[in-house]
Amino acid sequence: MYNRRVISFSFSFINFSTIYTAASSIFKGGLARLLCGVLYYLLCS
Repeated sequence: MYNRRVISFSFSFINFSTIYTAASSIFKGGLARLLCGVLYYLLCS
């Protein structure tokens, strides 16, 4: 019982860290794209 709980906890932790890294990379990419779009709009308007 204790072993299963530890395994499920570590699995959920790995899952959370994977989701977190994916979300942060998407957020950074979106942020860079947003900044490039704002600069492009300011320069070309």
